[in-house]
Amino acid sequence: MAKGANLTFKARVEVRPEINLQSYKGIAVKKKKSEITDDEAEATLKQLQGMYAQYQPITEARALQKGDFAVCDVEVFIDGKPITKKHEKMMIEVSKDASLLGMGEDLAGMKAGEEKAIRKELPADYPDKKFAGTMADFKVNVKEIKEKKIPALDDEFAKDLGANDLATLRGNLKAKLLERKDADAVTDMKNQILEKLLKAYAIHVPPSMARRQLDILMKHLEEDLMSRGIPKDSVEAKKKEFEPKLKEDAVNKVRIYFILDTIADKENIKLKESDVDERIQKIADTYKQDAKTVRQYYETNDLIDGLLEQIREEKTLEWLLANADIRTE
Repeated sequence: MAKGANLTFKARVEVRPEINLQSYKGIAVKKKKSEITDDEAEATLKQLQGMYAQYQPITEARALQKGDFAVCDVEVFIDGKPITKKHEKMMIEVSKDASLLGMGEDLAGMKAGEEKAIRKELPADYPDKKFAGTMADFKVNVKEIKEKKIPALDDEFAKDLGANDLATLRGNLKAKLLERKDADAVTDMKNQILEKLLKAYAIHVPPSMARRQLDILMKHLEEDLMSRGIPKDSVEAKKKEFEPKLKEDAVNKVRIYFILDTIADKENIKLKESDVDERIQKIADTYKQDAKTVRQYYETNDLIDGLLEQIREEKTLEWLLANADIRTE
């Protein structure tokens, strides 16, 4: 280029999509009835009873029988090669229906200290796809036999859980179940609003934003799969399997961001400093951290702006629900 000469260039840039807001007040949504039956409350009480069961060692020298629990070391092989690390002290119920691949019933008659080889077909939905539907050899070593002792449903059980008596515990459970159903109903109505907004505003999404959002969703999927002990090569296969769906989700998330942001501007929905403080405290409570430490982490990693956007979106969605046409089913 000659010194002092003019430079002419063309640039292609992404721009914020323009949204011509139409009717967004009075969106029709259906609200599910929040009712708790006595049967539902009783089933939850039974689950709670099971959670507080104790597994007591059986001291007598007898064989495993139905309903017992075997504490085992388990190894899995295919063609003589291990496909997972050794699982130590795995609790297996001696039951076909309540155990892994129905393996429990194969343990009946075994005693502590005995070892057994069990051949089972891995399920079609086995996390590591290359082994799905394959016959595998399980080497099970019984270390200990335990029996499940379920506490009685009485006033003493209720007192252990902080209630005055069993009747009070039942009432508390019913109230919590109703609270949960109410929260689920609210979430369902918000999802209905989001679906209708997506249908009403088919806006173009800047590709770079969709790509960034896809990267975030793929990263979350990877972290979730890795946390469940799925091998790296299987994780990559899963990511490819879910990528088309996550691409669609990423585009919709960006579309919703612009739609809600435009509505928030129109309705002058603003944040207060207390909104951020409350959210930081909530995060701190969830992870049992000091609020000051959590804030410092968000500030150091430039996450505050993202947190502000999230809170504003939630407030806008709450505003839309407050102004919706709610009809109880």
